[in-house]
Amino acid sequence: MTVRSRTVLPLLTCLTLSACSVAPTGSNSAEGNTAGGTAETASSLAAADALLRDRSPASVFGEPGNNGADKSQDRTPSRDRGPDGIWRTLRDGFRLPEPESPAIAEQIDHYTGDPQYLARVAERSRPYLPYIVERIRQRGLPMELALIPVVESAYKPFAYSHGHAAGLWQFVPGTAKHFGLRRDWWYDGRRDTVAATKAALDYFAYLNEFFDGDWLLAIAAYNAGEGTVQRAVRRNERRGEPTDFWHLDLPAQTEAYVPRLLAVRDVVRHPAAHNVSLPEMADRPQVAVVTVDGQIDLALAADLAGISTETLYRLNPGYNRWATPPDGPHRLVVPADRAERFREGLAATAPSERMRWRRHRVARGDTLGEIASKYHTDVSVLRDVNDLNGNLIRVGQELVVPVAGRPEDSGRLARQTGGGGNPPMRHEVQPGDSLWAIARRYDVSVDDLTAWNDLPSNATLQPGETLVVGRGSKVAKTPPVRHTVQSGDSLWTIARRYDVTVDELTAWNDLGANATLHPGQTLVVRRNTGSGGSDRSGSGNHEQRVVYTVRKGDSLYRIAQAFNVRVADLRRWNALDQGEYLQPGQRLKLRVDPTR
Repeated sequence: MTVRSRTVLPLLTCLTLSACSVAPTGSNSAEGNTAGGTAETASSLAAADALLRDRSPASVFGEPGNNGADKSQDRTPSRDRGPDGIWRTLRDGFRLPEPESPAIAEQIDHYTGDPQYLARVAERSRPYLPYIVERIRQRGLPMELALIPVVESAYKPFAYSHGHAAGLWQFVPGTAKHFGLRRDWWYDGRRDTVAATKAALDYFAYLNEFFDGDWLLAIAAYNAGEGTVQRAVRRNERRGEPTDFWHLDLPAQTEAYVPRLLAVRDVVRHPAAHNVSLPEMADRPQVAVVTVDGQIDLALAADLAGISTETLYRLNPGYNRWATPPDGPHRLVVPADRAERFREGLAATAPSERMRWRRHRVARGDTLGEIASKYHTDVSVLRDVNDLNGNLIRVGQELVVPVAGRPEDSGRLARQTGGGGNPPMRHEVQPGDSLWAIARRYDVSVDDLTAWNDLPSNATLQPGETLVVGRGSKVAKTPPVRHTVQSGDSLWTIARRYDVTVDELTAWNDLGANATLHPGQTLVVRRNTGSGGSDRSGSGNHEQRVVYTVRKGDSLYRIAQAFNVRVADLRRWNALDQGEYLQPGQRLKLRVDPTR
């Protein structure tokens, strides 16, 4: 195969990279292939733009629209094919090659080691999968693409990696920007299921055409960037070697990524043969999209729809705050059976009643930062709504401040505290504090801590800063499970079994990053640790240098996953060549941060 001579998209568009090679835990903690992220010329953007220029915006859940169909314009509405309908539709639409490869068999073993894991992920996909399947069907794409979020994010809508990838499809900022996924204080389009699904399918359509219809190369490029895959193809062409995926020398995580997707496909096709029970799910819309005329408080919207704010946040993970953004997108996803009720309630509610505003009279010593903190808002929002050009305010000046209809919803406290009645605590950051240390002190998860305070999971804390700690957390109330280590257990396999991360296991059990487990040893596992993503990064420099002895069956990817480091860094620290294999007994140098 000859890859066409074309300038590729900048591999800032290495779309999913921190989560592309997640282990079946769906933890998103593996770092992406940054080698594929080197900046390339601006003309490369035109290559994708030319392909996508005439495509109209994506249709929304259950609503018709031209998504830029690649091969067909099938507008057939979703069909109710019985309780197993969605899985039948997926199987009927599988089109990728079916090679026999030890790499696929290995990934099947990983996924089926805990038969309940994929069942949990499938259940988690329930609100989103029928929509994604319908979009894929309309565009005539392979149904295997609906399984990409299984590999990327384990269908966790708030998944966030330390490579800054977010959402079901795990977009990194550079690619998100190119494909029109806006990000600001109010909203992150990478987590918006409607917008991000369109962007992901647009990107797949571009990659498929770029690689002359070779879907496996396109999927590999989704992980590593098309430049990385293109260079591997050209190396093989120069050597006179085959240029299909299975013969290319690609980054280790990419070499595992495609087999991982094909493994999930095989399990979904024959679940009983793999001792996996998939939940019943009809092939019909589970949710509907309702257009909203202007900004609305999400707590009010939930009341109008007759659902909890937790449910509304889950269906609308793109919204960062307690309200939709002032300048859109003006749409909300609600359960299909509540859509009409919501529309009627919306029509009966005047636009002036959809948001709460408070007037604040500036006192001596007030600053915009302090006022913003008091009302759980942002300085830029205060500037926008009050037509301020800078930070200068006057004593006696009245400022208009948007506030949550329910104060506890500021920073999404209501969603994260699990409805607990106890008021949240406040912790003043001390020198040396990290998110991990504070979370451990209060017996909560880093995910909860970052969500309560609207922080990214890799935030750097400043002494004197005040953090909210919601004492009603589900984490603090859920009794821990005690796992007795069996022969052959590892931190990674135990984390996968309980749908947690290696980071959490080591933190809960005071284990070093290179801890060796012993049969009979008891580990504490805290279930239901939140869902705000899977990067449990602390702050500060806690790096430790360790030496790891390679065991039989180890790979760079597995070791990187276990220690929460990047494959690229493992290679660099140990001067390993791209295609070099590990040998049992080989000693590797690692630099690990036990707070991550």
